[in-house]
Amino acid sequence: MREADEAVAAGLLDTDPATGDLVFRHPLIRTTVVRLATPNQRRAAHAELAGVHRHDVERRARHLAALDRGSRRGGGSRAGSRGRLGDPARRRDRPPWPG
Repeated sequence: MREADEAVAAGLLDTDPATGDLVFRHPLIRTTVVRLATPNQRRAAHAELAGVHRHDVERRARHLAALDRGSRRGGGSRAGSRGRLGDPARRRDRPPWPG
């Protein structure tokens, strides 16, 4: 838990007063941490969280499912589901609106 203590001290994590769970202080911090993590780091985090939430069946299942997604998709990246380079809405050579 040394890493968690360091993250709290750095202002990245807070403790949820209702549940006592560690939560990211802001959604953008969570997004940044997830995107900067390697596939192996994400899998390790989901494995750790599945163990932490062993008494909460729904949360444990969510983390175990994320582990499985990562093994089938070669790293668990969600890039294939949105914002692909070939996505016409993301291409810069034409405006994002019809016409």
